[in-house]
Amino acid sequence: MPAADRVPAVLAAYRRHALAHPGLYRLATTGPLPRAALPGGLEEWAGSPFFLATDEPHLAQALWSYAHGMVLLELDHRYPDGSDLDLTWQAGARAFTASGRRSALDVP
Repeated sequence: MPAADRVPAVLAAYRRHALAHPGLYRLATTGPLPRAALPGGLEEWAGSPFFLATDEPHLAQALWSYAHGMVLLELDHRYPDGSDLDLTWQAGARAFTASGRRSALDVP
């Protein structure tokens, strides 16, 4: 998949799954994370789509944070009536894709 398509694809899949399974999404993402009880490598595995989309760990973490916040706000109906959330998600995807291109240019 071309690099420019990775971020939009990850965000679309994340949103689609979270909205299709809101109870499971909240169960899996609410409250403190008991890292000591997780199987080794699980957290890295779960975050790998974001890293593969961005090729940079901090940008990947920021992308997940964006997606998680957007999903929660959407599930809680916190956006004003008439908001075109498809366009909001697309704007985020464009911003993260552009940010990744700028980061790659900054690396010597």
